[in-house]
Amino acid sequence: MAKKTSARKGSENVRLIAFLIVCLMLLQVAPITGADEQVSGRAEVMDPNLREAVEDRYTDEVFEVIMTFDHRPTKNDYRMVRDLDVDIVQKFTVIDGAFIRADRTEVMELSRLPGIKRLTLNIELQYELYETTKVIKTTEAWTRLLVDRYGETIRDAQGDPTYMKGQGVGIAVVDTGVDAGHPDFDYGSKTPINLKRIGAGQWQEEENADTSSGHGTHCAGIATGNGDAAGGRMAGVAPDATLIGLGVGDGLSIYYGLEAIEWVYQNTRPNANEYNIRVVSCSWGSAGNEYDPEGPITDAVQRLAWENNVVTIFAAGNAGGDGSTIETNPYSNIPVAIGVAAINRDGQNMAEFSSRGDKTKKETWPDITAPGGIIWAAAGRHTAIDYSQRASDQDVYYMEISGTSMATPHIAGVAGLLFQACPSMDMTYIHDDFSGSTNDSWYSNDMTKIHECELIMEITATYLTSGEGIPGNGSMGAFNKPHDWVQGYGLVNVEHAVGLALTLQEMRTRDMDHDGKMDLMDIDVWDALVEYQKAMQTNFTTGYTDTLFSSWTGDWGNMRDRTITGAFYDTEQSHYAFIPNGTEQVRIEFIFQQLNLQRNTAADLELQGDTDGDGNSDITPSTSIEGTKEYIVDVDPSMVGHEWEFWVDGTAWGYDPLDEFPEPIVPWWVHIVAVMDESSHPVFEYTENRSDLAQWDFGLPSNDYDGNGSVTMLRTKYNMELVEDKVTIINKVDEGEDTPWGLIILLLIILLVVGLIIGRTLGAKKNEAAVVEPVEVVEDTPPTATPAQEPPEGG
Repeated sequence: MAKKTSARKGSENVRLIAFLIVCLMLLQVAPITGADEQVSGRAEVMDPNLREAVEDRYTDEVFEVIMTFDHRPTKNDYRMVRDLDVDIVQKFTVIDGAFIRADRTEVMELSRLPGIKRLTLNIELQYELYETTKVIKTTEAWTRLLVDRYGETIRDAQGDPTYMKGQGVGIAVVDTGVDAGHPDFDYGSKTPINLKRIGAGQWQEEENADTSSGHGTHCAGIATGNGDAAGGRMAGVAPDATLIGLGVGDGLSIYYGLEAIEWVYQNTRPNANEYNIRVVSCSWGSAGNEYDPEGPITDAVQRLAWENNVVTIFAAGNAGGDGSTIETNPYSNIPVAIGVAAINRDGQNMAEFSSRGDKTKKETWPDITAPGGIIWAAAGRHTAIDYSQRASDQDVYYMEISGTSMATPHIAGVAGLLFQACPSMDMTYIHDDFSGSTNDSWYSNDMTKIHECELIMEITATYLTSGEGIPGNGSMGAFNKPHDWVQGYGLVNVEHAVGLALTLQEMRTRDMDHDGKMDLMDIDVWDALVEYQKAMQTNFTTGYTDTLFSSWTGDWGNMRDRTITGAFYDTEQSHYAFIPNGTEQVRIEFIFQQLNLQRNTAADLELQGDTDGDGNSDITPSTSIEGTKEYIVDVDPSMVGHEWEFWVDGTAWGYDPLDEFPEPIVPWWVHIVAVMDESSHPVFEYTENRSDLAQWDFGLPSNDYDGNGSVTMLRTKYNMELVEDKVTIINKVDEGEDTPWGLIILLLIILLVVGLIIGRTLGAKKNEAAVVEPVEVVEDTPPTATPAQEPPEGG
């Protein structure tokens, strides 16, 4: 009995100690509470918006909150929530939590429950392009450092790191036309040629070739827009790519479409491709059906791919379907083309309108999926869509519309990134997926093969197994990867696709015997697949400097609509910079174009900066001269560890009596330097990626740098130094020379004699005693992906 009493006391002591530890931990948590009340909450589990909302202890507002746990919630978890009288509106499966309604006291009590990870206030959102580029991991691909095979960061002519944003690749948009006067398209530079069809085989150069619909401008913005009118916020998938606009007008026919593809074909011939056009975006088609192998569009698209190495992207269509019939655009089913289905902008549920293929015919299924629901991108002004949207969108430069038309340029932009990463991409020996009865004729026909660009996207895609409209049937495709009649191979994953393309190019172009020739040009995607994830590295990088540097640019305009409401429009241009711990000073240079006689504009602009999150600007220029303003901000500890918001304000004048919008468009540039306390060797670990967030790189040392300190950043990289050579170099015999059989036979005889001698020696020692030291055997770690030597047919 005494032992039981002792054990009980020991157990009680343990519980007491545990209780005291919990109490001590709670003392370390910053509470949110009123002076006249007992209920308090844990601030660190509330998002800033909710934290600010509940600080008013007199409010009786009921808040809409997204509640998440740090584990998969159980019935007991939800019982504890209900015990607080919290209204659980909807439980989610995609996240570990629910949508709830609760008053201030209930929020406080809820925050103290065990296992609560985050309470997020439900605020109204604007559905924008910058969200979809993040959904498909484009922003992650943009911000990875490129490291060459020698371990050196790849840099441009100015010494800045090079990033994968489509530079040097041309993307042709065949559509209603492009308003290249839009700030996001930089007519004359980014858009060197912008054509409008004016007759049979006749094209006319126009700054604005999209004067009636606006559809083409929107698609062009998704693929290649640089986001300048929004300070980079609305950048398309390949913002540094070259845009070629081919406007065929609203009354598109097979004939007009064929004319546009014909123009692309004629202007992309080998050694005569002035704009390095590698991709054609076609957000158009006809009623659902199987493709016609003999059709004119089929022939044109096949010739583009096989002869000129140009990939064509087609929308799957907006006819929906249930899988019992073919609803996909027949042009999207051309094997060498890439057919694109649409998912909602959050990447969770398939768009109801996205055309489905026939369940029983794989050749009618989409190839890949990208966001197409409620997409914000460039607005073509003077157009029907612009007029209808402007009243609700309240933005003259951007608008939101939905369709597989919007998903298609996402994939066109991805293709542009892949061609920058791997210019050697070409046709494969892999055939498109097929489930018909004429297998022999399908697989013996070269025209049913797919391009490496498509193969890379499909093999790295994220196949979705849950969500609205997703069957998740998991039928196995060409690469032993699941696909289905709704999403194809799944949601494109740009970060991994670019990594695989870079690795493929790296392996193909290595000169391992230093003879000036590429040794491994026969390397294919399967070889690179084994290696590419090694190159996707995240580690700390140290710079022997005391500064970090970043920059961004935009076009400012504040304009009056003279034809509809007379209202002024001012596009959101906020850009953010995370200021790391250890920052002592922030130096900013803001440059803008004061006078532009060509456009008849004059401007006086100023950069505004909110350093404490209160919505007000806290910076003022220290110097100002001829379109350049400098700001020096001394940083105290309260100003670090969070994002600062920057925006452009000011006044501009412009005169154009014929234009609908008097647009004093003013280009501006921001260069920002964070001066660090390098003596403390600060470590910067913030890796959030957004198109409206500054990307820090190591800057030049300041005048005060003594050469002893350093700054360390956690960086993601595409590190080609980690890619191994998997193919042994064989000294090939030149064509026309006889095979040296005599030498080969002599070598075989020598090997045979050596083998006999070794065998006799081992036999003589067979009975001798020997002491064997233990040997540690280390097995090689198998690669993350090991495809079959001969992948199965289909694709």
